[in-house]
Amino acid sequence: MNVVEIDLKEILRDFFFAFSTGADRSGLERSVRASGVLNPIPVLAADGGWRPLAGFSRIRAAEAAGLKTVPGRVLSADIPGWKHFADAVLEQAATRPLHLFEKARIVDILRRAGAPDTEITGRCGEALELSGSAPSLDELAGLLRLEPCLIRLLERYPVAFKQASFFLTLDPSGQRAAADLGRELQLRPVELTEIVRTAWEIGRRDGRPMHEVLAGASAGHGRQGMNRNERIASLRENLKRMRQPRLMNWNESLERARDGMRLPGFCVLGWDASLESPGLRLEALLRSESDAAALSAGLSDEQTRDSLRSMFELL
Repeated sequence: MNVVEIDLKEILRDFFFAFSTGADRSGLERSVRASGVLNPIPVLAADGGWRPLAGFSRIRAAEAAGLKTVPGRVLSADIPGWKHFADAVLEQAATRPLHLFEKARIVDILRRAGAPDTEITGRCGEALELSGSAPSLDELAGLLRLEPCLIRLLERYPVAFKQASFFLTLDPSGQRAAADLGRELQLRPVELTEIVRTAWEIGRRDGRPMHEVLAGASAGHGRQGMNRNERIASLRENLKRMRQPRLMNWNESLERARDGMRLPGFCVLGWDASLESPGLRLEALLRSESDAAALSAGLSDEQTRDSLRSMFELL
């Protein structure tokens, strides 16, 4: 192993091979301040300096600790850089699962470093979890077309390709609006995808930009006293109303008519909220003859009968 002390000033700052955003480095910085960098950083000679293939957090921690040099493991220049990088990827994947966007960056880096797709699949297919049902190399790398602010948001959580790739259907302003909403309401990807998809469908139907739909559905969120869950519920309700306004109005009219009935408390009157199956469903748990009498009296009440008649007309 060819290990040498490398001046931090000689390390190229393009960080071409970096594919991870990095976690909290406070613990690493404390360790480096106390003991220095113990694990040599793999480097290639390039452009009069050194290009690291891994260890980017160690480099930043060394700089924060005020070190001048770090140990470097000089890799063979006779082997293509992408092969060295593929080995570094396999080492990382052996210690922890790779995030979806890390996989996307790995594919992009390998391609830009000159690796053929067949070699990427052959060498890193297992680490990238490539299989018959997995996204292709093109689909993985394509995720990097998303707006950076949205990528940063999605990287906070485990995210499936299907969820992340949906956002590619949005224009840049829609992606930024989705990122703003997710950050503001602390939405996980599955919640964000559901809400944004609904807003996108409304916008496509009405010929409106999705960010305008979201802005309209979020109106009133600033009311004092609304917590996060209440704001999310209000947003969903507003989107539902915007998506199917007539259906919402019908259901609200049905609810008002039901509230005017004088049925016993053991009775539940319901209907199909989608109104695809017209009709009312009355459920009553009768435990005695007096319950049966109360039900009969309730159904005979003039106000209840008027409410039922109104509901049947709506249905």
